[in-house]
Amino acid sequence: MLICKIYKLHISYSTDKSTYSTIMSANMCKSDYIMVRDAMNVIIELNVVNFVKDFDNEKGFIFSDDRRINMIGHALDHQCHSGASFAYTLRLCQYYFKHPGEWKQIQKIHEPELHVEEELALDNTENDMFFEQCG
Repeated sequence: MLICKIYKLHISYSTDKSTYSTIMSANMCKSDYIMVRDAMNVIIELNVVNFVKDFDNEKGFIFSDDRRINMIGHALDHQCHSGASFAYTLRLCQYYFKHPGEWKQIQKIHEPELHVEEELALDNTENDMFFEQCG
């Protein structure tokens, strides 16, 4: 049995890759959540959910020459991905499109936290922002 461990994504499969099981951790950090949420939204907007969900190219997301992967990459808000982080993000999206209940649980964890941060940012006045930037 060969086991690969990539951040919080654990994939184990037999050496012939005929069977595999995936175990995801709900302990996703906020920055990973933001990147995955961005990619999930882009994939939905571009109407390529089934493409990502069923993607099984032997080259993987990094080396695939399918134009839909480029479309996703160019549409992301976060444009600082390496090839590896982009592929990792798409694998997470693939997993969560296949396991929407788990995605909803992760959203419940992170969305309230993000909304609180947005409200705090809106409460700042121009003077507060000036002192934050200069102080």
